[in-house]
Amino acid sequence: MTPESKDARDEALAQFQAGLAADARGDMEGALRSYRTAWKAPVGIVEAAGNYVALLARLGRFAEAEAAAREALGSAPDYLPLRVARAQALLMTGDPASALDECDFVLARAPGDVSAAGNRALALAALGRHADAVMAYIALAQQVPEDPAFRLNFAGLLVELGRAEEGEAMLGPALAAAPALAARAWRTAGVARLLQSRHRDARIAFARSARLDPTDPEAGSGEIFAANFDPAIDDAAAQALRRAWAARHADPLRAQWMAHPNPRDPDKRLVVGYVSGDFREHAAAGVIEPILAAHDKRAVEVVCYAANPRDDIRTERFKAAADRWRDVKALVPSALADTIRADGIDILVDLSGHTANNRLLAFARKPAPIQITGWGDANGTGMAAMDFLFADPIALPAAARAHFAETALDLPNAQFFQAPDDAPAPTIAPREHLALGTFNRIAKLDDAVLRLWARLLAPAGRRLVLKDLILGEEGSCARLRDRLAACGIDPAKVDLLPGTSRMANYADYARLDVALDPFPYGGGLTTLDALWMGVPLVTLRGHTIQGRLSASILSAIGRSEWVAETPEDYVARAESLLADPAARVAARRDLRETVRRSAVGDAQAYARAVEARYREIWTEWCLKNPLPSP
Repeated sequence: MTPESKDARDEALAQFQAGLAADARGDMEGALRSYRTAWKAPVGIVEAAGNYVALLARLGRFAEAEAAAREALGSAPDYLPLRVARAQALLMTGDPASALDECDFVLARAPGDVSAAGNRALALAALGRHADAVMAYIALAQQVPEDPAFRLNFAGLLVELGRAEEGEAMLGPALAAAPALAARAWRTAGVARLLQSRHRDARIAFARSARLDPTDPEAGSGEIFAANFDPAIDDAAAQALRRAWAARHADPLRAQWMAHPNPRDPDKRLVVGYVSGDFREHAAAGVIEPILAAHDKRAVEVVCYAANPRDDIRTERFKAAADRWRDVKALVPSALADTIRADGIDILVDLSGHTANNRLLAFARKPAPIQITGWGDANGTGMAAMDFLFADPIALPAAARAHFAETALDLPNAQFFQAPDDAPAPTIAPREHLALGTFNRIAKLDDAVLRLWARLLAPAGRRLVLKDLILGEEGSCARLRDRLAACGIDPAKVDLLPGTSRMANYADYARLDVALDPFPYGGGLTTLDALWMGVPLVTLRGHTIQGRLSASILSAIGRSEWVAETPEDYVARAESLLADPAARVAARRDLRETVRRSAVGDAQAYARAVEARYREIWTEWCLKNPLPSP
């Protein structure tokens, strides 16, 4: 090495050391500058490139991390830590196939690389290759059986697959790890407990997660969602939880609100942005996609901001309905807000609420003049930045509206529905007994619900049919049978069905004579699925929006006689249907067309109603917010 080269190398090493020092004291921008200088030096240090990429990833700047790793690999293709870092960045930017290629490259040369093996398992799961992902985690367990990060990721996959009890048991070391990792583990435990119908334990887990990491909004959203299952919760309590979340996570961002330069033209073609993590095969897709597809493109330009964890065939249909498509899964909330503002959105619609993959903290920065929440999770957000909530007078009666941070924006119905064209025709399976049941998630079945259903199942010749993803796990089935017995239901009279594809789910409605809506957290899309398949449904009007959606739907299709006001009334209305075979036959024959022609099922009429409300609130905003004089 020449003296000049040695001097250049020494300077690069000095910059690398400066980067390490800046990193250690929390000066992230300084560390990035020094790492980059050391990497880009004439005699560069490849380890500096690796640290540069890793730090970008830690800061959530995954697209930059991936680009930097790809560039550095051009001159150091065999530096395996860069391959591992690029794989992680690719996972976070939504390219699991390329991440898998990088992991396979590393493992072919270093079979014992735990980081590559862990990223490979994540990539397989993201690609939907769940069986392969499980096998990859089982193999990894031989190397690092007690590693908390490995166990957390494996647990997350098991919970996603409905193996909630097994997933929760996997979490032990992660629950006792350092606070940042333990917070994520307790959040996963909350999801697992919800799936097991342990909503009180789930709330405890989410609250523990929030205490460990008070900056994490997801734990608070998890507790909010879990509270939906609590029979003691009413609108006032539910919205108080949401306001408390907003005070902690959203209100401090109000300083970032800026004036909106959108043209104040009441008659302009409105630019409407839709934000969701569910532009894919998901329960919410059946509500959202038909509305977007039915928009009058002369009146509305549709911009979709997709935070999907993965895309699928349904995603392509959403793309076809959009005028502009933005894949934003890798964007942090501030970057997403900047993108929305730059796109000139007039009305921004949140379709996720406090459910998974939401982007509420982008909304908290008020990137659009008018912001609305609804459809995907129609329960309110608690945020001052959210102006309106899609509702109807039954789902959200006048007496409850004062509890909400948002102003109710009434539509013909708070929910919409359009079943797949190839859904099977309504039929009834031959049988000698009367069958009642629900395909709602088992988490919704509080003991009070089961005790009420026990009265309906007491007569001989009646069976209960329950279906949920979680019922593919024998431990969950055994625990549910114990609960059923404790609530007065003979487990021998119960059929427990595991989750299936959506088409198979429709076919399984042939097993039911009467659908029973759970409470306090009733059905939405599940109610519509049952009605579409001709199954009459009984609901108890609840104390929250989610507890009144079925009442709203039934009223919209002219079947308010199936809406009960008290538990005694619920039993009486169900018994009336069970005693009337002619009414059940008529339901099989007529309900589908009734739904199709109602405010719930006419996509064109519903889209026109939505557009009319958009125009109304836009015109009002223009009048109230004139541009300042030059």
